Amino acid sequence: MLEEKVTDLAESGFTSAWLPPPTQSLSREGYLPQNLYCLDSCYGSLSELKSLLHKMNEHNLRAMADVVINHRIGTTQGSNGMYNRYDGIPISWDEHAVTSCSGGKGNKSTGDNFDGGSQHRSYTDICTERYY
Repeated sequence: MLEEKVTDLAESGFTSAWLPPPTQSLSREGYLPQNLYCLDSCYGSLSELKSLLHKMNEHNLRAMADVVINHRIGTTQGSNGMYNRYDGIPISWDEHAVTSCSGGKGNKSTGDNFDGGSQHRSYTDICTERYY
């Protein structure tokens, strides 16, 4: 794992390392996150992530987090058969947290730059609750 390479990376002159999305995800690489509060993924557990971050900090190696919030997918299927409900997780989102053009009941996508969610509530939930 990466933790075993931290000393070598720091001694080689690296100052930062990109970490893949650590959240529970429907896709192996982490780009279809389901539960933003569960940091157990195919890359490791929450305790392994904390240990890695601690070791990186000891070696002045910055961690760059890849936080995926615009590709989120629900934990269960909604009324239209798509995974757009978020049951059993700390975020109380339903089909309205997904844009209507993506299979949800939220606002239609404007095509503008991503601003944190299809609703202000989604953006607020993420910004105020994700501190690790």
